[in-house]
Amino acid sequence: IGDGRLFVEDYPADTAFVIDVILRIAAGHIPHVDFTLHLGAMPYLLAAATGGATPVESFLTGQAIFTGLCLLLGLWVWWTRLGSISGPVLLVFLLILALTTSVPSRTFVSFALFYTRWSWALLLLFACLAFLPSRRDGVHSLDGVLTGGVAFLLLTTKITFFVGLLPAAFLCSALRVRWREMIWSLGSFAFLVAVVFAWSPGFWPGYVENIAWAATNPLRPNAGITLMRLVGGGLLLGYTLVFAIFLVVVFRTKGAVETLWLGIAALGFYFIQYQNFIAAPFWVLFLTVYALVQAGNVRGKALRGTWLVLSVALLFFCGVLMKPMVYGMLQFGARMSEKTQVAFPPDGPMVTGAYFAPSAM
Repeated sequence: IGDGRLFVEDYPADTAFVIDVILRIAAGHIPHVDFTLHLGAMPYLLAAATGGATPVESFLTGQAIFTGLCLLLGLWVWWTRLGSISGPVLLVFLLILALTTSVPSRTFVSFALFYTRWSWALLLLFACLAFLPSRRDGVHSLDGVLTGGVAFLLLTTKITFFVGLLPAAFLCSALRVRWREMIWSLGSFAFLVAVVFAWSPGFWPGYVENIAWAATNPLRPNAGITLMRLVGGGLLLGYTLVFAIFLVVVFRTKGAVETLWLGIAALGFYFIQYQNFIAAPFWVLFLTVYALVQAGNVRGKALRGTWLVLSVALLFFCGVLMKPMVYGMLQFGARMSEKTQVAFPPDGPMVTGAYFAPSAM
């Protein structure tokens, strides 16, 4: 980005869409009110609010702010719930999801679909807050406020992530009798919804209308992969099997109640994966953090060994999933310094051209 241009190798049309939305908001237009947006508006509002000289600068500043927010929330989760291994692992996962410049299974540089990666980062935080009990006394109220805030961010980023995990989160709080946290969560969530309503009364009705149109549109009932292939196709079958083994180990170690809400969470994870393009099973990141926590807390050599073996297996699947993303991040700076033509993927560009200069914005 050195000279003010945005280097794009993949999904240039989607990247142009991101820039267009940022420009509209910077011009004073309200998403879901002044123009149709079939996604949550939070990522775009964050970028536009930074007031960058160009949409590229605004986007990057917004991404830096979002990354900082994820790290702060990740540190809170580490301090209240995690150990010396699971804590750093969580932070690494959050950094990759927040900063990556490519999509899973592809190493080409692209800022498209960033909202999906942000949603997985938020979902990872939300799952840790909802399903892992706090080890600290006197933090339940703040825990609830943060959980409600993360749920609001999920709602205003991609609603499928919010809907997918909400039932399991409510069931977990109810069965653990965490009423104080639940009340503070609902309170903080309702407060943020009210703030947005006061800013623009038409925002929420417009959001519902836009999402309803997208959900009922026959052009794309799902994100492009069948449910059977999602569960048992190719490498995805390995993720399904390791999830099944995970639930069996949870049942043997933690009992039926914890297995119940994690099983419902599994249905939510697959719903989210089914409804999002690039159907990557990022839920494996949460399973890994959960397994590492149990490996450090469980008593008995046999059970601890089981959780350790499962943790190693889950880390392997995490590595397979995120290797292209890390490679894309490492290569980004090197590719930006090359004074060569943009190299499109073998199937060709979606549109002609892949540079967006400030003068053209």
